[in-house]
Amino acid sequence: FSQERKSWVETRMGGNGRPCEYNLRVFVEEDSLVTFLWPERKVEVKFQCLELASGYTLVAVTLPPISLEFRLAQMKRIISLELDLLKAIIEGNTDSVISHRLHQHIQAYHLSICGKEVRNIFPENVGDAFNGEIVRWGRLVDLMSSDFALTIKSRPQAILRPRSIGDVSAAVRMAVDLNIPLAARGSQVSHSAGGQAQADDGLLLDMSTLSSIEFVDDFQAVKVGPGAFWDEVIRCTLARGLMPPVINDYQYLSVGGTISMGGIGFMTHQDGVQAGHVKEMQVVTGLGHVVTCTDEENTDLFDCVRGGLGQCGVIGQVTIPLVVAPKKIATFKLFYMDVSAFVDDVQVYTNSGIVDMIHAFLKPCTHSSLAKIVGDERFSSSSTQFQSTIKSGQEAGKLIFFLELGCYIWGDGNTIGDMKDLLSSRGCINGEIFFDENIDFRSYITKDPPVVETNKTHGKVPHPSFATIINKEHVVELLDYHIKSLNRGDDGLNEILIMPVKSNSTLGKGHSVPMLPFPDHSSMSFFLLFLGSVVSRSERPPPESIIDDIHSHYSTMDSIRAHHRQLYRLSNALGGKRYSYDTITSEVCGQKEWKEHYGDETWEQLRAAKRRYDPYHIFCPGVKMWD
Repeated sequence: FSQERKSWVETRMGGNGRPCEYNLRVFVEEDSLVTFLWPERKVEVKFQCLELASGYTLVAVTLPPISLEFRLAQMKRIISLELDLLKAIIEGNTDSVISHRLHQHIQAYHLSICGKEVRNIFPENVGDAFNGEIVRWGRLVDLMSSDFALTIKSRPQAILRPRSIGDVSAAVRMAVDLNIPLAARGSQVSHSAGGQAQADDGLLLDMSTLSSIEFVDDFQAVKVGPGAFWDEVIRCTLARGLMPPVINDYQYLSVGGTISMGGIGFMTHQDGVQAGHVKEMQVVTGLGHVVTCTDEENTDLFDCVRGGLGQCGVIGQVTIPLVVAPKKIATFKLFYMDVSAFVDDVQVYTNSGIVDMIHAFLKPCTHSSLAKIVGDERFSSSSTQFQSTIKSGQEAGKLIFFLELGCYIWGDGNTIGDMKDLLSSRGCINGEIFFDENIDFRSYITKDPPVVETNKTHGKVPHPSFATIINKEHVVELLDYHIKSLNRGDDGLNEILIMPVKSNSTLGKGHSVPMLPFPDHSSMSFFLLFLGSVVSRSERPPPESIIDDIHSHYSTMDSIRAHHRQLYRLSNALGGKRYSYDTITSEVCGQKEWKEHYGDETWEQLRAAKRRYDPYHIFCPGVKMWD
């Protein structure tokens, strides 16, 4: 080392798109004492080198007091890197590759003083054990640098496309060696809207290359790769007259992605979540170990990976049980203006035992909105009283709840009659019911949800979101707050998905999913997904108004997200639990908030699993759980 103090500054683009500077100072206080100092973070690490008689050098490391486990794990990685750096500099090794880019420049500087040159600053050979494709630039990197909601951008150093579970293991070891984060996502459209499946300046696993589908257990289950789309799984299983117990509303998401979140679907009110219906799964831990886990084998990992937001491992192959699928479905479309009547009726339908699928949306009360749902001809042929009520609601600028119920048709036809009897005494607008029979089940189950329809209409636009699971007793208050708010935005664009939900443990079906918390003391809850689409005031503004259009774009985004924050605070106060796929999750930072989210017992369970299975804290940094 030179005896003079030397400083280096590395500039990176942060998750908010703004440059962030990280300073590192390296200096020698005496011949055998080297100090690495990060001034802004107030972190100082000292290395005392002691020559031993055996010819080896002992390096004693002095650390600052560290309270957070995440920082301690991070510091362990830093120490490992600094030791490699010291060794390379002391030996003047021109072939040694130091993994972290900032350290590589430091090594190059010191070796240049000695008149030597490092042959490889960027570790081109670091992925030798990885047999898949490594993509460092191009369209794929650009596409996968954004989350599903197009609200957060963070560019990885590389995208890794594995060919096998062994490649996933190699990728994890690579991330540990490079001291950089790693996240996995199943496709360009990931099941995250707040950067949960991104790794800023790290490694991003594109799991879509692992998409195998294989029937097992005499067609009683299906074993699928983590990158297989639910659409593919449904198509393959329906061909055999079978299907998974729970199907989510949007099919072009990966199996591994929804299971890592929980996986809420049309049938969650009677069958729980997708993560509760996993028989067996492969998991790659933060040490690169490939572990098979079930509810009886490696149960701590099994419980912390399902719904665990990718914090303890990367999901590999998943075995899912299958049930008999209907060929046809009958649907009943109902409309409500009164929030309480809507919630009460949904509870009745949920507990009836004859409704197989339930979902609802909050829509503008307009002729065009309803005609799009039921068809213009059917709306025009509805009762005069119903049309008059809709017209009055439109003139008053009201919102309307659209509820769709689905009943499987098994051939006897009794369910349809029972359903009509149940509906006859309920509180929908003017008792008007739009009934459709003999709908093809696959066509119905794979139709696009509203946010996708919005993107198809307006092009790809940012759509931030807030998702919560809230007790039935409090859902009216949250919905009422939204309806009365003057800041909720354009009702024609900002969709709300509503589904009644029950946990697997409450239903006694499948396995409990401790990492997906439900409100306390709730036998039935509601899943509410508030979506806001940021559509510019004109699709192609004239050149002189482009700046105004950009300002309008960001103003709309800020307004939607501010409203979602208010909803989150109210939901939290009412005992609601976030469904952590949303954009709001990107703003939830630190162990205190996450401990409140999970509860003391589950939080300790997750902490123990994190220490055991991801000791270096490399997984999914977009979830700011440990900061």
